[in-house]
Amino acid sequence: MAGLTMLADPRLVVLLSIQWGLLAAQNQVWDKDLCKTRESHWTHNNHGYVYSGKSALLQSEEKKTTKTGAKEADLTAVTRDWAKAGDWCQKRCMDLVSLETEAEWDKVRAKMEGFKAPFIWTSGHKCDRDVGNRCYTDPALQPRLINGWFWSGSGVLISSTNKTAVGWKRNPWGKTGIYTKVNQNENPDAPNVPQPDNAEQKLKLLESKEESCLALATNLWQSDTVWNDIACYHQKEWICEDSDSMLKAAGLA
Repeated sequence: MAGLTMLADPRLVVLLSIQWGLLAAQNQVWDKDLCKTRESHWTHNNHGYVYSGKSALLQSEEKKTTKTGAKEADLTAVTRDWAKAGDWCQKRCMDLVSLETEAEWDKVRAKMEGFKAPFIWTSGHKCDRDVGNRCYTDPALQPRLINGWFWSGSGVLISSTNKTAVGWKRNPWGKTGIYTKVNQNENPDAPNVPQPDNAEQKLKLLESKEESCLALATNLWQSDTVWNDIACYHQKEWICEDSDSMLKAAGLA
């Protein structure tokens, strides 16, 4: 697993406890019948993946037009907030997608662009007050915006956001966002502020919530598909990935 290469990272000591809490929270979330009949739109490394926009189970659900993120871009689709999207996956012995390798990221990005899905929830989450006070006190996680991210679906750490991860060719986080736009309105020569930027909370936009969830965005602040931090209450489509731990608990692996 990707996480095994990170055992020397001091953040692991803190986030392992988060992982155990997440696994405990998954007890009895799944429904064995739903797990048995779960869909699969593609596979990677023996894991099945489901894109909500192509799920036959959601075809009868009303599509709504929502504003997504601080740019308030329109999205017409069946959507959920981050927590409810995760619940939908977990009932099927899946979890929101965790992009632990660049090969997996490349495949998910290609599928997302092929489906013309502009905004997708992943399992990425920042260590925040919903996780625990230790997120704010442990030096290994500071600053949280850079060092406090992890995949809630697997418990694997996300590399520091301000540099390209070991074994990756490029940093997947976006290079700009609304923070850049605000700064450049005041000073056209202001440098870009990369993602994650926690702009909604820092700039007191919309509901002024912390941007603690990781979404994939295409043609939002830049034309290509990149990682973007966003407040978890926003409505988006999602991608589920098979959960080895839940399938094992359900007796299906």
